[in-house]
Amino acid sequence: GEQLELKIDSLYTSNIWNDGALGLTASVDTAGDYFITVTDTNGCISNSDTITVRVIPKPVANFSIEQICLSRPTYFINSSVADTGIINFKFWNLLNGSIANKDTVSLTYPNLGNYTTELIVVSDLGCSDTLSKEFNIYNNPEASFIFNTYNASVLHPEVEFTNTSNNVQSVFWDFNDAEFSIEQNPIHTFKSPGLYKVLLIVSDTNLCIDSVSHTIKVSYDFVLYLPNAFTPDGDGINDFFGPKGLRMEKYQAYNFSVYNII
Repeated sequence: GEQLELKIDSLYTSNIWNDGALGLTASVDTAGDYFITVTDTNGCISNSDTITVRVIPKPVANFSIEQICLSRPTYFINSSVADTGIINFKFWNLLNGSIANKDTVSLTYPNLGNYTTELIVVSDLGCSDTLSKEFNIYNNPEASFIFNTYNASVLHPEVEFTNTSNNVQSVFWDFNDAEFSIEQNPIHTFKSPGLYKVLLIVSDTNLCIDSVSHTIKVSYDFVLYLPNAFTPDGDGINDFFGPKGLRMEKYQAYNFSVYNII
């Protein structure tokens, strides 16, 4: 890309460079050996010393941009390469000033709009390259969801979730019980009573994300059954009389009264 200027320091009647250029100077951009043939006013001809020109490839500046979302860090990641030598200096020109010699830099943009970032790289051989990229900062999606029951329990453990988010492309549900879903509107069965902080993460076409969570309470059910008869005849069937139900092991005592009604 760049040219080197070769020049003689004397004036002659004829000045012819070996690449065909005429005059006191020659601009070259190709590797090779160069010399000039001069002729003075007496017709004497002479060749200059040979100058060897070596062309060193420039580094190629490049970088990627990740997360172009409002009020979230936007990352600029250097991916420049050098065929000859190494890149030993990187200079970023960002909206809030300049940052030198970092492979990855970030900046949070508080306003929507179009922006430009520039990267300059310099190799250890003194060659440089520059690249500018324009990009837009976009709004984030708004995550929201509703669920169909506020009375989930051991006997009724299924909960229907409805994604009500705006401008989203993908969803990820975390039910806080080591189970997950990527369905838009999943139905989830909780296996045990307790409090579950259900998290919804959404992303849009620009890979901007948002999240929201709600706590789901799965309650114990109170189930108690008391038979009205028993047959204590030792046959192993219905020999004992007493209450039955869920979580009976949690009860420490109960009162049982028998009334002889005639």
